[in-house]
Amino acid sequence: MRKITFLVGSFLILLNAVYAQEVSTERRGIRNGHQNGHPNYYAIDYRDAEPIVFLERGILFYVFPTGDFDFNIGNNNYIARRGGTPRNSNSNERGSRGIKIEFDYYGRIRRIGSVFVNYDYYGRIKRIGSVYMTYNSFALTRIGGMRLFYNYHGQLVGVTGFVNGMNYGYQYNPCPAGYNGGNYHNDDSGNDGDFYYYKKDGSKEKMKKEDIDEIKKDTEERKRN
Repeated sequence: MRKITFLVGSFLILLNAVYAQEVSTERRGIRNGHQNGHPNYYAIDYRDAEPIVFLERGILFYVFPTGDFDFNIGNNNYIARRGGTPRNSNSNERGSRGIKIEFDYYGRIRRIGSVFVNYDYYGRIKRIGSVYMTYNSFALTRIGGMRLFYNYHGQLVGVTGFVNGMNYGYQYNPCPAGYNGGNYHNDDSGNDGDFYYYKKDGSKEKMKKEDIDEIKKDTEERKRN
């Protein structure tokens, strides 16, 4: 009887351990958009990545790793303006909910309702209300409290954190529908000459030293976690 009880108990302990390992593996996959048991398994070109979605003062914003943005002011009125699209005049509009939309001298959106929008020197979105963005020389690296990680080919390979307090629990998946995982590359490389990215026009560009150092630093940090 004691042998049977011991065997049953051992089996239950083993079963629970296997289940816990599966849950842990699944959570690692979900965290980065894939339920395949491989953390950061995707490696997607930053130009092809889906936008990061977050809510700011009742308005839904979509920020792309390229520095472009879209927004939705409600009632299914999705306004797709990749930030900085030129307009013919310095004009104002009102959305379907009476939300005022203002533009600057260059035709870029500068205000949506009570949310102010700012750009950096290169025309990339730098601030949306209380949410600030940071870039390396080619792509978005931080948006609010969310960090984005890249490998030495300029591919997005990991994300941690949340944009703001309105978006806890939101899991960003940079991969479009039907994406099959891409060609994964390790995050580091011994030769700095191997660090490059593709610009919006498709031309190849070597990364700046500060970008290389940052990617190597992020890689080591992610390996420890």
